[in-house]
Order: sequence, then C-alpha cells, then structure tokens
Amino acid sequence: MPFAPLTMTLGHVAVVLLTGLLLARAERALFVVAKLLSSILPRKSTPLPVVTKPRTVCIPAITVRALAQLIYQRIHARRGPPKSPAANCGPVAFAI
Repeated sequence: MPFAPLTMTLGHVAVVLLTGLLLARAERALFVVAKLLSSILPRKSTPLPVVTKPRTVCIPAITVRALAQLIYQRIHARRGPPKSPAANCGPVAFAI
C-alpha cells in the first residue's frame, strides 16, 4: 500500500468535511439564485375563467340481463352447512 492507514483515514475525514461544507454552501447559493430568478421572472398571471359545458343529467336505462341475473343468483345463492351423506340413509345396523 502506498499510503498508511492513518493517512488514508485522515484523508477520508477531510473529504467528508469538505463535502459537508460544500453542500451547506451550495444550498444557500441555490436559495439565493432562486430568489434572484423569482425577482427577474414575471409573476404568475391571473388564471383564465373556467368555461364549462352546461350540466347534463344522465338517467341510466333499465336493461334486462336475464343471463347475468341468473349467473348472479347461482353465484350468490344462500348456502348453509354441507349436508351429511348419512342424512339420506335409514338406520344403519352393524354386524359383529
């Protein structure tokens, strides 16, 4: 290694401090530039009047959807607990 570890660490610390200083000064400089530009550039103009079309009333047409209603009824039918397969059978006798 051409540099000692202590020299490398001190170099990195110096670069970090310089970068922080530069960023702090750059932020201030940016605010100054923004202020100068806002004084030079024209102000916001008044907004144009809003022109809209007259309101229309939409009345939905009633359509018959027999197939859609049938599918809806089949999908959303009332359901209960599943029936036991032994419910349809008579009494069961076990032979020993």
